[in-house]
Parts: sequence; structure tokens; C-alpha cells
Amino acid sequence: RVFIKKGVSWCLADYQGNSIGNLKFDEVHPAQEGFSRVKIRNMFGLLNMQGGWVLNPIYPRMTDVQNHLVVMFESFGGTRVPIRN
Repeated sequence: RVFIKKGVSWCLADYQGNSIGNLKFDEVHPAQEGFSRVKIRNMFGLLNMQGGWVLNPIYPRMTDVQNHLVVMFESFGGTRVPIRN
């Protein structure tokens, strides 16, 4: 699976360029351990490469730090979500 840009949006596609699902993303980040950080309407979520949500796009900030994603959901706090099992 790959992300391809169609116009101003990104979508998940197979290697022939066929869209998977009808999700469109404003921003995508390279996959790590089978998951990709994506942005929709100024909120970040975590998508698996089959097109399913691992974390719904409800987080204003999401960064990766030492094989963990740091999800910011409060003004002064956050939580770590491990990428690896």
C-alpha cells in the first residue's frame, strides 16, 4: 500500500494507483511499523496500511519520539502510544 497525491489531497492506494476506501488526507507521514500518521481537517490520527483507524483523527498534535507516538490531547499534557508491540 502507498499514499498518492490526487490534487491537493492524499489517499491510500494499491501499487496500481487504485484508491483504497474513500478517505482523503491533508497530510501524511511515512509508515512506521505498519502505521502512518495522517492529518484530516487539522486533526491527526493513526492509520494502518489496510485503511483502518488505529487512533481516530481527534488529536491536534502527534509526534514520534524514540519509537513511540506522543499524542497531545490537552493543553499541557499528552500520552505515549507505543508503535512496536
